[in-house]
Amino acid sequence: MARPILKSNRREDTRGTVLLLALLVLSSVVITSTGLSSLILSSLQQTRAIDSSIVAYYAAESAAEQALYALRRGPDLGEGWAATLTSTEPQALGNGATWTRRVSSTERSIDATIAQDSFLEVALYDPDDESRSLAERAARVEISWTFDEDCAETPCPGLTASVLEWIPGTPNWSGRAVETQRFLGVAGTKTGAASIAFDPDTLDRLRKVRLRAEYGKLKNVQIQAFALDGSVVPLPGRIRIDAWGQYNETQQHLTIRLPRRTPLLGLYDFAIFSECSIVKGYPISCP
Repeated sequence: MARPILKSNRREDTRGTVLLLALLVLSSVVITSTGLSSLILSSLQQTRAIDSSIVAYYAAESAAEQALYALRRGPDLGEGWAATLTSTEPQALGNGATWTRRVSSTERSIDATIAQDSFLEVALYDPDDESRSLAERAARVEISWTFDEDCAETPCPGLTASVLEWIPGTPNWSGRAVETQRFLGVAGTKTGAASIAFDPDTLDRLRKVRLRAEYGKLKNVQIQAFALDGSVVPLPGRIRIDAWGQYNETQQHLTIRLPRRTPLLGLYDFAIFSECSIVKGYPISCP
């Protein structure tokens, strides 16, 4: 009896396998291409955003520098100078960028860092009109700070506060021209606080407070002035400049804080008397 002839389906099976492999390879190529395209597109967008942010930052810096130039150009800027320097309408630059700016002649609080043996001066009066009596008078000044130094066996970083006061519109100084107080931090919490209160009967006087850091660097220093009723008194001796730069769809914000008048720093507590010339780097010449 003859055996039956069996037909093989290998060709048909092979054709199905090749089709499946082709679909897998094509899907992998599509997925990889899509991923690379998204990555390249994202990189291009980030590069464009970085380029635009640099231009926007320099636009904001230009606005701030223009305000600084106006502030340092002369002591008398006229009444309402802060509003004059404020520009809410976008100002165009030659490269297509724009800027806006807001200038304030007061600050509700001062946030700063004071290096060891360095100074920070706070004016409790209007430097542009020292003879004018302010509507709100500072009855006390509250100061807080933090530090990193280990002060278990040494004095903790603190500050020395020197207060100078005088009568508005006159060259008369008070009986105690400079009053100095010292405040040290607390070792356990690595924080410090100081409260400087003024005589309620002398709130019509003008005052200037200078803070000197001792035994270490003072960080997160916050200074606020308060009236007799406990409300916050804006510090008129401070200037805040907020500038915004815009380029394409990118915006940058720049903030500058500075005193209205340049402080005298180390000469604050001293009067120098000499019969000879005091000129650094030159021979001493006496009459």
